[in-house]
Amino acid sequence: MTRDAGMPSFATCASDAEEAFEFLLAYAAQGVTGTDPATDSQVRSCLAKLAATTDAAAAGMRMPPHLDPCWHRFAEVLADDAAKAAAAIHLVSAMPVIGSQLCDTLNANQHLRAFLTDLFLIDEAERSARAL
Repeated sequence: MTRDAGMPSFATCASDAEEAFEFLLAYAAQGVTGTDPATDSQVRSCLAKLAATTDAAAAGMRMPPHLDPCWHRFAEVLADDAAKAAAAIHLVSAMPVIGSQLCDTLNANQHLRAFLTDLFLIDEAERSARAL
C-alpha cells in the first residue's frame, strides 16, 4: 500500500492518535475548568496532534491497483470517519476554554472512536499483510 507523500505511516498515526486520546482521557478525568494557561497549552497541543492525524487520514491515500478491493473500500471508510472526527476535534480546538467536560464529550464522540478503531484495524491488517 502506498500513501500520498507526507502521509505518516499507519503505525505513526495509530501511535499519535492513541497517545493523544489517552492524554484527553486523563485530562477529562481531572475535572479541570480549562482556565490554567499551562494546562490549556498542553490540551491544545494534544488536540493539534490529533487533528493532524485525522486530517492526514481524511486526505486519503493512493492504493496500488493490484491490492484487493477491500483495501480500497476500507481506505474510503477510514477517510470518511477521519473527516468526521476531524470536524469534532477542530470544533473543540476552536473553543476559547477547553475544560475536562468538553474533552470528556469529545472522547465519547462516536466519530472519534470510529476513526480510532478504523486506524487500529488497518494498522494491524497492514502488519499482518507484511508478515506474509
